[in-house]
Amino acid sequence: MRLAVILILVCTIARVFTAEFGVFVDKEKASEFLKRGKRSNDGWTDSQRSNFESECIEEQCDYEETKEMFDDPQSAKRAYASLWGKCSSDTESCSSPGTILCEDIYNSVTCTCSLGYTGWRCDEDVNECLGEDVEYNCDEKYICVNTEGSYRCECADEGWTGDDCDIDVNECNQTDVCPIGTCLNVPGAYYCACEPGSEEEGCSPDYNECEDWSPCQNGGTCLPTVQGYYCQCESGWTGRDCDSDVNECLLSLNEVECAETKVCVNTEGSYRCECADDSWTGDNCDIDVNECNQTDICPFSSTCVNQPGFYFCTCELGMEEGGCHIDNNECWRSNPCQNGGTCWPTVQGYYCHCENGWIGVNCDSESS
Repeated sequence: MRLAVILILVCTIARVFTAEFGVFVDKEKASEFLKRGKRSNDGWTDSQRSNFESECIEEQCDYEETKEMFDDPQSAKRAYASLWGKCSSDTESCSSPGTILCEDIYNSVTCTCSLGYTGWRCDEDVNECLGEDVEYNCDEKYICVNTEGSYRCECADEGWTGDDCDIDVNECNQTDVCPIGTCLNVPGAYYCACEPGSEEEGCSPDYNECEDWSPCQNGGTCLPTVQGYYCQCESGWTGRDCDSDVNECLLSLNEVECAETKVCVNTEGSYRCECADDSWTGDNCDIDVNECNQTDICPFSSTCVNQPGFYFCTCELGMEEGGCHIDNNECWRSNPCQNGGTCWPTVQGYYCHCENGWIGVNCDSESS
């Protein structure tokens, strides 16, 4: 009996002691109390990493705020440093060779792209051949071919080559280019010409269009080919049947010989050079045209005065007809000619005949 009473007393005291001083806790509270933050390879706990991501990556923090998240100053310094210097990172930096300049900004970079690249990391090639300005990139005789970070222009017609696509490709230099007939190279193309009297497939007399109806015009020479026929045109003509005029005035300056003082005028099958200024004539456009030899070139009551490269109509003294009224005589009103120049009234207004050493409308400029 006494033993039972003692046990009851001990249990009661233990229950009171536990409640008072918290020596014993339940399972859930004990687990929570004993839980320790796991540390990663960089020494950060899960809670530190979570705080850093929410405060400094999802938002923006400064170094002082970063230090409050870590017990260790070195960890805080490494964490804040990771937000900068990404230009030196292999995975987060701008792409090479598409970048001219990489600039570090908070937790990122700003990339200035080289010509031919785009994208925030400058890692996307620009297809210049699909751009709106493709016609400015390649001339109409070229086709645009996109390359990594750039483009190149290739001759649209594979029968031509060179920087200006003006050099003929001689296909006859290739081996076995003509399985039948003889290779005949022509500007921008080639033909397989039949041998006279050849009975090979494609070269029988039944296929000789040159003998049947002579399709070549304007003096062109017809050559039978495996493809049918080819017309070798005279100078100044082009086209399959030599029926199209060549506008020599649209060709390069090396192919048309007109002096600087002349302009090219196209004609049927040829061209001619005319003086650019119709006031001059001669092979070198250095002979003045005397317009005063033409009939009625000046109106009534005025006289034609020829000058090198032009003419004017001067009024007779005292005449008041045909544009020669005294009211219109600028020579009498203001005498505009300077430096000893002589003023002649004209239907157009006036003309200054300058002394030696002076030129200009009003003889106001020294001649060189």
